[in-house]
Amino acid sequence: MKWRKGWERQTEWWKKQGLKNKILLICIPGAIFSSVIIMVLASFIFREYEKNMYNITIQNLNMIIRHIEMELQEADDTSVEIITDATVQSALSPGKPNVRSWEVSMDYIRQLRALYEVLQDQLRISRNIVSISIFVDDEWYYVGSSRRSYNRSRLEEMRKSLAENSSEITWYVKGYPANRIYGLRSIRDLRYHTFEDLALLVIEYDLEGSIEGLLKNNSNVRYSPGLAVMDGEKLLYSDIAALPSRELVQRGNRDYRSVTLNGKKYFASWLDGTDYGWSYVFLILYDDLFGMMRFLKVVFWGVVAAVVGLSVFYCEKLTGLITRRFTYLTGRMKSVQEGDFRAESRRGKGQQDELEQVCDRFEDMVGHVDRLIQDNYVKQMLIRENQLKVLQNQINPHFLFNTLQTINWKARENHQDTISQITEALGRLLRYTLRENNEPALLSDEIGILMHYVTIQKIRYQERLEVSVEIPGTLMERRIPKLSLQNIVENSVKYALENMLEPCRIEVWAECREEIFHLYVRDNGPGIAPDILRRIAGEAPEDRAEERRKRTEEIQGTSGTEKTGGEAGLGIGLANIRQRIMLLFDTGSDLLVSNTGEGTLTEIRITGERRAEWNNEVR
Repeated sequence: MKWRKGWERQTEWWKKQGLKNKILLICIPGAIFSSVIIMVLASFIFREYEKNMYNITIQNLNMIIRHIEMELQEADDTSVEIITDATVQSALSPGKPNVRSWEVSMDYIRQLRALYEVLQDQLRISRNIVSISIFVDDEWYYVGSSRRSYNRSRLEEMRKSLAENSSEITWYVKGYPANRIYGLRSIRDLRYHTFEDLALLVIEYDLEGSIEGLLKNNSNVRYSPGLAVMDGEKLLYSDIAALPSRELVQRGNRDYRSVTLNGKKYFASWLDGTDYGWSYVFLILYDDLFGMMRFLKVVFWGVVAAVVGLSVFYCEKLTGLITRRFTYLTGRMKSVQEGDFRAESRRGKGQQDELEQVCDRFEDMVGHVDRLIQDNYVKQMLIRENQLKVLQNQINPHFLFNTLQTINWKARENHQDTISQITEALGRLLRYTLRENNEPALLSDEIGILMHYVTIQKIRYQERLEVSVEIPGTLMERRIPKLSLQNIVENSVKYALENMLEPCRIEVWAECREEIFHLYVRDNGPGIAPDILRRIAGEAPEDRAEERRKRTEEIQGTSGTEKTGGEAGLGIGLANIRQRIMLLFDTGSDLLVSNTGEGTLTEIRITGERRAEWNNEVR
């Protein structure tokens, strides 16, 4: 099936990806999916916040509408009280005396004063009523602010808008943006029940002051709202200058939306009135209402983007931190597979976490393998060098040994015991020297060959040479480099005995402390020159690997040739013995040479236990 083949291709592709890509392919989609969920939830929260703000504005708008219509109803009640007041009816009735007679008399003055008192009392107890006036024929009885907001011509226009035979109050808008509305009502004759029109009552209502006072006293409103009152398509009131009414009429199918008026964006909420058929529009600057929310949106989306970016960056760095060490390990394994065993130092280059410790342990292992390879290689080269020297020096050994044996027999026949001892010791010494595959040698063998050498030297130097050997029998199975003890004693003979007149005393003894074998050779000579001591000391212990490489190059470059400098003067040489000890035995083994002030002390120090299998290992 196609989906199965596609799945298999995806599986193969996944298997071919590196560890870093796999981690990123898991982490990054997870971060993106989480961000999408957060964005969906945030959009839902923002939408709910907008609905909540609409509900709050509707509540405020309902409160304002109830307040306005309640005050308008109070103004209507005030007009009813005025037109039914007995004083007003008496002052305006056709019967005399009345204020319409224009006859100056005490009754006229008394009725006129009573009429003004009634109007002033009603004005005093009414809220947001600016003025109350009665228009009778050509006379105007006005109570209110000192400045009238309309003149006689405007009054005639308002009178024309009064419905005929209407017993209810009619509200008239003088004209936007005056922000005043006028209640018109006919005063009819109720005293004589003729219901004849006597005068026109005009109540001026301050709509703007009423709304502003309400909004100012409303502690729940934390912004500066605007209000527009519409009568159909006619704008009755607005506290926003030059407000086009067509924008407010187009409310659409929603009771709230954003509108742009005079270049500014508003949040508009519509609500229809109850008693007067007016429409109320609540306007709030969009920035005042949603500015903080819009800022929070920007901050939120910025935080989401930053979180996604940081998540991707963190995943990339984390995977790089993990896979970089694995990449390093695979590369080093490949180089080791190709034969490069040089250890690389990583100390202080990274964090000492588990992966870094694995890399460090791997480098330690490679360095250890490299040291083992170098040790084994140099050991084999040293053995081959010795074998080559043996082969070079084996000039018909049977002929040489037979000749020495003949000399020994002739000496015995002639009772020349000294010559016999010399030839016998020399033969044994040469035979031991030419023996193969015995490196390192047993201490007992080394003591035996030393005594043959001492025999020859004592015959030569007589009483000038004294050699004492004190070694416990338990240490005779220890091993040391071949001919090392004889070479050290020979060095004492050369640099001590030949440079002094009094007898030369050479002491050889051994001991074992804390599983470390110590072999000492001490003479009473003048000591060894400092430059020779430095040559014997050689390199520092931490540079052993480099020393082995130099020794390997020296062996490869000088095989079959004679040694130069101080080592040639030392025979096999103390420096050579030191190198052989360091190559053949465990770390810590060394040759130490020092001047005691009364001669020279040479110490062979060998760590580790005895190794009875040396011959097999060397072979």
